[in-house]
Amino acid sequence: MAEVSASITHELSQPLAAMSANADACCRWLSANPPTIERARLSAENVHRDAQMSSEIVKGMRSMFQLGEQERAHANVNAIIRDICQLLTGEELSRSAIIVQNLDKSEPHAVADPVQIRQVLMNLFRNAFEAGIESDVERQVIRATSECT
Repeated sequence: MAEVSASITHELSQPLAAMSANADACCRWLSANPPTIERARLSAENVHRDAQMSSEIVKGMRSMFQLGEQERAHANVNAIIRDICQLLTGEELSRSAIIVQNLDKSEPHAVADPVQIRQVLMNLFRNAFEAGIESDVERQVIRATSECT
């Protein structure tokens, strides 16, 4: 039970932290003199996106504990990578790392659970970031590549 709760906490902490950061940014943009409405709107959209991601994570966790087939769909791999890169922009990662995207122009798809793919890729990005911190690299480069074979 402890492992399950640790896993749930780990998966939800990322989008919740992003929601908090984006909500703070939205408040700062609205408090500016004059208010920066466009940037506030973008921050609010990011809060909405992260809330949806949190909801999908909870839904995915719930389905793991139910009998039956996991939800699978045709997932655009590049779109998932782009979403994660956008999510990580503005977080601590973007201040000390650069994410270089080299995505296949054919927009590869996979039949998978898109929420689980997002979670796996998010964890890989975070692990790469943390490994770079330990190596004392001033500004690390994380490469995201997709290839359709």
